[in-house]
Amino acid sequence: MPITTGSGDDGQTTWRNVRVLKTSKEIVFLGLMDRAMAEVAQARVLAHAESQESVSCDLKQISSALSDICAITAADAERDLISVVVWATKKTLGKSMTEFVDFGAMTSLAAAINLARTSVRLAESHLPDASDEQNPLIRPLMNRLSDVLFVLACECGK
Repeated sequence: MPITTGSGDDGQTTWRNVRVLKTSKEIVFLGLMDRAMAEVAQARVLAHAESQESVSCDLKQISSALSDICAITAADAERDLISVVVWATKKTLGKSMTEFVDFGAMTSLAAAINLARTSVRLAESHLPDASDEQNPLIRPLMNRLSDVLFVLACECGK
């Protein structure tokens, strides 16, 4: 299959075998998820370069979860999200915040993770309404993943 087909030059794309506008809520959400996944990948590269292997593993788990959410949204694929919600919830248990966090005063890894967190939050705010019907765990999982990214950023910034 060629990369460039020209079929999207009119502002439409194919989603679930139907032509839709690229500005539709589903396509905008998937675009925001692409960005979030790219930023998680960038943070993962930095984590690996800084020998932060446990952080890299957590970021890989987050990347996989984001990919699963895209598969559910784009193709109505079946994915088990329960274990990921449990994992993400455990990663944030007992964590609290006592003051404002200045990520600009932290490491480049912490800043990269925080950037990924903001993209996950933005994607979450653009979740299509149908996602709750597709899998009711998508919305809580998106929320938990951004929480895990926040915790990771804070821990890497120390």
